[in-house]
Amino acid sequence: MLARMSRPLLLAATLAFAIAHRAAAHVGAHASVHDTVAGISLRMTRELPEDRLRSLTVAQVEAMLTPEEREVLGTEHVTFRVDVPVRVTVLHDARFAGDPFWLEGRGFRATGDKVVHGSDSFAAWEKDFPAGVVGLGVNSLRGGNHHYFVVLRPQDPGASVSVDQMYPAQLRTGVFEAGVQPYVDQSHALTNVPPALAGQTLIRTPYARRDAGKLVSLFRWTEHPPSDRPDHVVLTWSGDPRTTQAIQWRTGPGVRRGQVSVVKKSDHFRPSPRRPKRVRASGPEVLEDRFLVNSPRVHRFTAELTGLEPGTTYLYAVGDGTRDGWTEYAEFTTAPDGAVPFSFIYMGDAQNGLDRWGTLLANAQRSRPDAAFHLMAGDLVNRGAERDDWDSFFHNATGVFNRRPVVPVIGNHECQGGHPGLYLRHFALP
Repeated sequence: MLARMSRPLLLAATLAFAIAHRAAAHVGAHASVHDTVAGISLRMTRELPEDRLRSLTVAQVEAMLTPEEREVLGTEHVTFRVDVPVRVTVLHDARFAGDPFWLEGRGFRATGDKVVHGSDSFAAWEKDFPAGVVGLGVNSLRGGNHHYFVVLRPQDPGASVSVDQMYPAQLRTGVFEAGVQPYVDQSHALTNVPPALAGQTLIRTPYARRDAGKLVSLFRWTEHPPSDRPDHVVLTWSGDPRTTQAIQWRTGPGVRRGQVSVVKKSDHFRPSPRRPKRVRASGPEVLEDRFLVNSPRVHRFTAELTGLEPGTTYLYAVGDGTRDGWTEYAEFTTAPDGAVPFSFIYMGDAQNGLDRWGTLLANAQRSRPDAAFHLMAGDLVNRGAERDDWDSFFHNATGVFNRRPVVPVIGNHECQGGHPGLYLRHFALP
């Protein structure tokens, strides 16, 4: 059964995120899509029960929008100024089927022209605009799929068009022709364009902003929420593996400090055992995901053990320093001081079906307990920007990565959203 957080805590987390977005929002005459989406999501968590948050449709979300919100989401995602009247064509991912609301709602007309790129198809929607500022809306309320791109031509066939005051600032213009790249942040080039649109002015858009208006399937639940007891204990290396060991773990937001208790295994089992050494961990580092309804905030701690002896086995436990706040002892072995043969376990693309992957991982460890470390060759999770995927990954590695270090390699799925933020925050690496 999933642990559920209180409604006030959920509202507080969502409000804090909305305030942070407002602080980071762009300045100028444009209303902020980010602020508007944050405000809508805050209202959803305030007004809707959790079962409704799980099952919202595009039509239901659209019905919740105020006139002001519809105006922002329908006009302020992409804007630019033209010096002559133009016909604007939006080439939009054909899979969205009626989403976003603003295309038909603002009088755009489907022309029947399409840009086909491999298995992807972009449908053309056009509308005439006078000289001045042209404002276009969010890519979709559903999220996912491809961002639209824009072409335009003067209404007067003998005129030329100049485009300036583009927002966001990454927008770039070009000529719409075969071989052009429609996005400023993707290298994919179009192999052909419809003859009716060829030679027109292209406005290249940021692919990474395709989910800026996402309000459907926005809220998620983790099957593995934290508690005040440490879990997700992971060994990595950020220094010399002969003399150092990095240890990371997770707790709930109520835990404010972390420590490691460490002792050489040989010293622990001698007739007069030596007392373990205490090492203070850095942290807590707050990982916040406001859309993770039953666990929007966790704390992570990292301890760097130094001055260790090569080729030596150590026992360790992590906790908050209180008597009952410790994990059971696990062990690790430092790398030998010299060239010695070793084995390691190699795995690639855990990504999906992480429960089955966890069984495979445990079986591999039992089969080769002599393995020095585990090498993960990218795509550790499917959705690298969503913490519930990482919760599942670490939960299913319990009992393995706390006894042998993991050496992770970044994959494209860790870069969901354009930056591997959670990957970098989950592993202490060189």
